[in-house]
Amino acid sequence: RTQPRSKAAVPHITRSTTERPMGDKLKSPPVRGTCPPTTRGAQGVRLAPRKRNTAHLDHRGPAPCWFEAALRSKRAHLCGKKVLELYAGSARLSRAFAAQGVSAEAWDVDYGSENDLLKEVNVQRVLRELRSGRVCFLWLAVPCSSWSRARRNDGRGPGPLRDDGVSLWGFDHLEGKDLAKVQEANRLVKNSCRIIREAITMFIPWVVENPKTSRLWLIPQMQRFIRQGAFQNEVHFCQVGEKWRKATFLLAWNLS
Repeated sequence: RTQPRSKAAVPHITRSTTERPMGDKLKSPPVRGTCPPTTRGAQGVRLAPRKRNTAHLDHRGPAPCWFEAALRSKRAHLCGKKVLELYAGSARLSRAFAAQGVSAEAWDVDYGSENDLLKEVNVQRVLRELRSGRVCFLWLAVPCSSWSRARRNDGRGPGPLRDDGVSLWGFDHLEGKDLAKVQEANRLVKNSCRIIREAITMFIPWVVENPKTSRLWLIPQMQRFIRQGAFQNEVHFCQVGEKWRKATFLLAWNLS
């Protein structure tokens, strides 16, 4: 290292003489994804090859997204268990669990039809997962669009789809897209309540997430869960770094 090299020993770097207009970007071939190859697991779920020190996502195909646990040794008591996140969206919760050493499975219709909980076959798959004893925690971020109070009779936009009383499940005069939206939301909520009841039977802790002002909290099923020991916690999105508040209720059961 300290000895100087002769001029002949220094490699000569040949630079390109191709000229290009100032401001043009050099074009390079697209970088390929670094997702590892997958193997087919039970019930069609694609499981990524096991790694100890990385939490990664296998999101190729219609099956639920699988998040392999990182640093598994720190969560030895949960070895073989997993978190089930339904209506996961971007699956931030599943990623967080995987980073902390707990494997997670995220379900969302955006991942494909095999994640659509409007279909009875998929609901039955979730129920079987809960009965298998492999699920240690269940999270449901039930879609809230039709349960929202954002639609009002204020002349500034479309009218409401529900009220707080006899039309909690939708107004009778609805038609077209509004009627389909309400019916779809009602089916999702009823299927979600079936899943929650199964979780209670299996003594699996669960959390339901929805805005604080959502009419979802008014339905009899949610009130019944509260009477069975579920409790509400209020959180705000700004607590986790977002720029907006968005007061949110988390209805939790069997969590200390």
